Amino acid sequence: MFRPRLAAVPMVLLCLAALAAPAAAEYGFMIGANRSTITGDSSLIFQGPDFADFEDMVAGFDSGSLGLTAGFFTVLNVNHEVNFRLEAVYNEVGGRGKYSGTVFLDGQGNTDLAGDVTLKTTYIELPVLVLFPLPGLPQHRWRGMLGMAACFTAASELRLDTWIDGYPYSDPLPYRERVEDFTYHGIVGVEYTAFLKETPFLFGLRYEMGLRRFGTDPVGQAEDYRHRSLAATVGIVF
Repeated sequence: MFRPRLAAVPMVLLCLAALAAPAAAEYGFMIGANRSTITGDSSLIFQGPDFADFEDMVAGFDSGSLGLTAGFFTVLNVNHEVNFRLEAVYNEVGGRGKYSGTVFLDGQGNTDLAGDVTLKTTYIELPVLVLFPLPGLPQHRWRGMLGMAACFTAASELRLDTWIDGYPYSDPLPYRERVEDFTYHGIVGVEYTAFLKETPFLFGLRYEMGLRRFGTDPVGQAEDYRHRSLAATVGIVF
């Protein structure tokens, strides 16, 4: 029960260090795309009241999905080597896979269904990152990044897609109640700065990993599945 509190300690320390450091601030905007997956026992996602009508339900996530990553940031320039960056980010993550099972449909009776399943969860994230030089690379061009993000769930949807009698059938299921309101992600990445005249553009690549499960526990089982994502972004400093 103390793990969420303990996980918050590094983030609090990073925030305090960033805010306490004497620094000149820069502001900017970034946008990009990510490819995310779900790790862990994702078959537990298909248990609970939302799937009570299914018999012999078999499903899991084994493929990635694409999502949007966009937000604003503030860079606190502490010195020529180490900087802090505070961000506010809109981030879509999830996964794709296959499912099969039997369900009762009006006018069809018991029907065997099989098709694609997609889970997409939208977070409002508040990352706190440390930016540092990379050995052997030009310091004013390349930087590494390391930090954590506090993630607040904005929306979540599970979608089942299949074909019935030659027609596409899609069943979106609201999944917000099955997702934790708050979680943590760890972030590691690199960033390259290119200059167009005197305007800096930031090209970033970051790997983001869930530090705790994002699912709740409606069926008495530990739903220990987590998000992983790789995002490519481009940013501009105002």
